[in-house]
Amino acid sequence: MQGFRVIGFAYKDFKSNDDINVESLKREEVENGLQFLGFLVLENRLKSETKPVLHELKSANIRTIMVTGDNLQTACTVGLSSGMVSDVSRLLMLEACEPYGEIPASFTSQSVESHRDKSQTQNESMKRIATTASDITWGLNATTKKYHYAMTGKSYDVIKKHFPDMIPDILLNGTIFGRMTPKEKIGIIKDFQKSDYYIGMCGDGANDCGALKAAHAGISLSNLEASVASPFTSNIPNIECVPKLLKEGRNTLVTAISLFKYLITYTLIQLICMILLFWKQTVLGNNHYLMQDIAISVTIILTMSITGPASKLAPYRPAMSLLSPPLLLSLVLHISFAIIIQTSAFFLVQQQPWYNESNVFSACLLNNETSVNQTMMMPHSYSQNFMTTTLWPVSGINLIILECVFSKGWAFRKPIYTNYIFCILVLAQLVAFLFILFADIEPLYHAMELVCTPYYWRLEILGMLIILFAASYSVEVFVYNRELWLVIKKIFGYKSKSQYKKIQWALEKRTDSSLYKGIFPSEQQFSIRERDCV
Repeated sequence: MQGFRVIGFAYKDFKSNDDINVESLKREEVENGLQFLGFLVLENRLKSETKPVLHELKSANIRTIMVTGDNLQTACTVGLSSGMVSDVSRLLMLEACEPYGEIPASFTSQSVESHRDKSQTQNESMKRIATTASDITWGLNATTKKYHYAMTGKSYDVIKKHFPDMIPDILLNGTIFGRMTPKEKIGIIKDFQKSDYYIGMCGDGANDCGALKAAHAGISLSNLEASVASPFTSNIPNIECVPKLLKEGRNTLVTAISLFKYLITYTLIQLICMILLFWKQTVLGNNHYLMQDIAISVTIILTMSITGPASKLAPYRPAMSLLSPPLLLSLVLHISFAIIIQTSAFFLVQQQPWYNESNVFSACLLNNETSVNQTMMMPHSYSQNFMTTTLWPVSGINLIILECVFSKGWAFRKPIYTNYIFCILVLAQLVAFLFILFADIEPLYHAMELVCTPYYWRLEILGMLIILFAASYSVEVFVYNRELWLVIKKIFGYKSKSQYKKIQWALEKRTDSSLYKGIFPSEQQFSIRERDCV
């Protein structure tokens, strides 16, 4: 009851003159007529890191389960003291028996009390309610508070064999599984996986190898046998590695999706620019493409992933699919903005009084006035015209805006300003584009295949890009607003395909049977309990 490990000691004398081969004796013959010596009581205290980690996982709506080979009572005490079973919850220990002769299979339920409440319950005996397949009444009618199940591996196998309709409820509320063999550990992990759970398993012994391999993410807490079968091996010999792995995994997933979004929008932005330029029978120059492909795209691919994971686990998971509604909506809106901004610049530049398709000239004077008669003295390339001079900075700075917007940190990554290398490079990119846009250096313009335009037109381009940044950032915040999607799901009556719905359906199948009436919570209580599920 106090979480100790207790070993009994006894001895037996075999006199030297007895002609007995001790090695040939059976165990029953040796363990007979023993003299009791006493008990060895071992205390295995919780590590200081255990309770904070369990609390962090619970705050993130991640369910924790204990699957151990230790004694069930010891496991229950550890579960109560560590916080796996909260003070307001009820822990029920189930014990199942195989059928014997004419006696059908049965199981009993025992309410486990925490040793912290021992002073209040020391004069009360534990309530045991015998049950059989024809009369299952555990006393679960008072389901006003959350309940948890604790059982041995043998009891779980008996219930799974003779009471299969009980398994969904056990998988939903089972928290402590003791005296589990390696094979039983593998079996219960596979049962959870069939219920659409994503399983993370951590262990340090050879008996955990099978379960570590069967789980979605197995974490070995030692460098011995368990590390051979486990995909991950922790250098920290405690469960602090579990939230760390979750943070890193979520950060990796979100970063990969962000890079995917950027590459899609990068390709389409360049395609839009090319289509508009083809309309006027011109193209971007080699230097234009080098700035967009190497200075921008390669830089973001190499540095965006440096951003570290968030310091706190979010109470929900990131989007798991590349075809998720938020991601698709984000892509559609950002591509729409790119079409609008480039098309607007395309038509506006043609309405300027200095615009000329047949003759390329400098539209700038020293006093910042326009002239339609001043021709360029230096030879110009095919890509050096007013159209490319307008669309190149628009499309290029659009890419810089998207790399900033897609690097938004919350809620699975650290803020963007913590990635110093990325921020410095983005700032350098932006400064380079703005310098080229506003500089009146004829050799630079000639090298970059650009044409000088009036300052008021450059300011108009900058104004359009500022509006684009505000729109893109607002859309990214709006699209990934979780509360918004929850409201949309509620309005359109979206029904989750989670394991809870499957479990609830499995329970409702037997509502017409008197065998299970009064055992499971009502539909209203299910809906209340659904919020506590992972």
